[in-house]
Amino acid sequence: MKSQLLTTCLFVCLTTASVGANSNACADIQAELRTLDGALDVYVVQHGHLPPQQGWLTMLKSGNILRNSFPERDKWGHPFFYAPSERGDYDLRSLGADGQWGTEDDQVKADGWKWRRCSSPSRC
Repeated sequence: MKSQLLTTCLFVCLTTASVGANSNACADIQAELRTLDGALDVYVVQHGHLPPQQGWLTMLKSGNILRNSFPERDKWGHPFFYAPSERGDYDLRSLGADGQWGTEDDQVKADGWKWRRCSSPSRC
């Protein structure tokens, strides 16, 4: 359990450090989403459950899981989307440059971090 927590913490630190090094906006967003995913893992280890949808990012910051300087919004100024499910997993995404749900520029965590872009709302 301790080694999993240390691995997750190391992953969060390394991923956060690499966010600014990329010039590609999609790669930056993916790195930020991976950081958020690692932070959610740490939260689960500490609390035994995922945070609620409302106030989730504030909880990660106030619990010292994420730095206070971590952005509240993606590169295009849209809030990150997080929604826990009853199955114990969650949806984590950036709505992309257009800010619209289910469009081609969405960055979506799916299938164990196989990134896909949405082409229609039904695929998202």
